[in-house]
Amino acid sequence: MIKRMITVGLLSLTALTLPFSLKANVLPKIKKSSKENTNSHEVTDCQAIIKHFENEYRIPKNLLAAVATVESRNKPWSVNARGRSHVFPTKNEAVSFIEKQKLRGTKNIYVGCMQICLKSHGKRFQTIDHALTPYNNIRYAAKLLRSLFDRFGSWESALMHYNASSRKVSYKNRVLAIWGGDKADLVPTSFANQVQAPEQTPRTPHIKIGFGPGMGIHSHKAH
Repeated sequence: MIKRMITVGLLSLTALTLPFSLKANVLPKIKKSSKENTNSHEVTDCQAIIKHFENEYRIPKNLLAAVATVESRNKPWSVNARGRSHVFPTKNEAVSFIEKQKLRGTKNIYVGCMQICLKSHGKRFQTIDHALTPYNNIRYAAKLLRSLFDRFGSWESALMHYNASSRKVSYKNRVLAIWGGDKADLVPTSFANQVQAPEQTPRTPHIKIGFGPGMGIHSHKAH
């Protein structure tokens, strides 16, 4: 009788502890899988990263987000090659596609949330995977946009030079329409209120980010 009670007790203890054991082994795999395969998770990360770099580089709220919407609709695995846009469910698929395009001799390839041109800026990244990583991709775009603002004195001018295509004004207007903010916020007080005589020898501030032939992210991409 005592032996039977001990056996039943052990079985009951096993029944209680087994689910917790399985939970400890299975949950990490489920969590990892969701990060790798769920595109919505990556898009959410992109939005958070955009907000972070808007603050870090003092970009007007939601302006960088509007650029990302025009460029890629906030899809981190977006690739434009030979004038055609592609959106992949995973980074690995996007990298594989880019590598095949490069082997075929495709020069104009734009990648990631902010559509960075690999021809002009690829050397700034360690690998294609590195360029596609949302944090690296968005940080690079934010840094460039801020540098263009510092050079030209307004966010409208920065937007036009960011795209660096023949449709600069159209591109700027598309971004601002999505942004929906007050245009007065696009000109800093120091520029809007400053009145001074023109210098005899105008000087253009030097952009410390030196990137290929084009001023902006795109060398000659038309939207």
